Amino acid sequence: MEEPKKENGNAPEFTAHQLLVLKTWAEQPSIKQVAAELNLSENTVQTHLRRMRRKLGVSRTFDLWQYASNEGLL
Repeated sequence: MEEPKKENGNAPEFTAHQLLVLKTWAEQPSIKQVAAELNLSENTVQTHLRRMRRKLGVSRTFDLWQYASNEGLL
């Protein structure tokens, strides 16, 4: 896993909505299923996951999941 970026020495913060998308995705790793579950468009789900990856400085969603799991966010 790539080392996450730190903002001012702290881990990046995610919005409550981003965390909800991430938790739902962790339970059912299908963009389509997450979108249906949360009543969002698939594009919105992908955008949330992309922004979280960017905040962490990682390119793979698996790395995002691994970070969130290790940090107790899931």
